[in-house]
Amino acid sequence: MSPASYLTAPPRVAGASIASRKSRARAGYDRVMPFVIVSAVVSVLAFGAAAAFAVVRGLALWRGFRSFSGQLGEALDHVSQAGERASEKASTLGDGNEALTPSLERLATSRAQLSVVLAAVSDVRASLGGVTGVMPKK
Repeated sequence: MSPASYLTAPPRVAGASIASRKSRARAGYDRVMPFVIVSAVVSVLAFGAAAAFAVVRGLALWRGFRSFSGQLGEALDHVSQAGERASEKASTLGDGNEALTPSLERLATSRAQLSVVLAAVSDVRASLGGVTGVMPKK
């Protein structure tokens, strides 16, 4: 054989092993290929379902965030208005203190007079208690 024939033709002893590899490779290719195709289809479907799920949840999150931010803005407006009303009321309370001072002085005078009257009433009751203790009861 010439050196070129070794490059083109397989050795004579390799004929049986090459034929068996071809038949095994052909049978293995036919058996494995449907599983590869099915697994690829399942992978694409799973990726699509996961992407759809993520989009739906993302939209729900965005809607919730917009609703929350709107409600938060309304609540902050309400709190600021309540603060303004409270500051207005606090400023009017300072004006009422000047008119309240004479009333408080009159109240203190009336309380002092009341305490004198109560002391007198208790003295009268104490003196009458000695007299009524001696009198017979029914």
